[in-house]
Amino acid sequence: MEAWAEWLFYYTVYSFGGWLLENGYSRATTGVFWKEGFLFSPLKPMYGLAMTAMAAVRAEGGSLPFLVFCSLAIPSGIEFASGFLLDKGVGRRYWDYRGMRGNVEGYVCLAFSLCWIPLSLGCLYGLHPYVSALYRGISSGWEAAVPWIAALMLLEAAAVTVKLRMKNRWQRDLEGYTDAYGDEGSPEGNLG
Repeated sequence: MEAWAEWLFYYTVYSFGGWLLENGYSRATTGVFWKEGFLFSPLKPMYGLAMTAMAAVRAEGGSLPFLVFCSLAIPSGIEFASGFLLDKGVGRRYWDYRGMRGNVEGYVCLAFSLCWIPLSLGCLYGLHPYVSALYRGISSGWEAAVPWIAALMLLEAAAVTVKLRMKNRWQRDLEGYTDAYGDEGSPEGNLG
């Protein structure tokens, strides 16, 4: 369990860091700190997955050129997959790069993908040693808390699923009402 606990710690820290990064970016560009996300908690799984994967690549002893490549490919791949799954699975785009040059279906774009390189390398070389040291300092307490943390994450995933299913059902019901009564959405729309 020690290895799983450590990787869950990294995922949690970097997911929270992603939440801070996105909301900080939102504050800088729109003046509003809060940017709606998929989850209720202040976690952005895309960042947690990307940085945990990057830490794993570095732990395997990847060379700097390989890490630079991975800093572009891994976060961009996770961002694309996340955007695609959220769009197709939930029917919602939480970000949209279609108006930017070098985008792929609006889920990723060259400008932001290139930003992943310094962000990832900065995290790996600047932040990760401290996060790793923090884990070593609290590992016994963290390992004891892992079942509770995992349960909370699963509970949140279940709550989000229920919320989305209810929303989708409500939308289907609304569409059924509109379909039954024509484009106007009322019995009077079918009289003409």
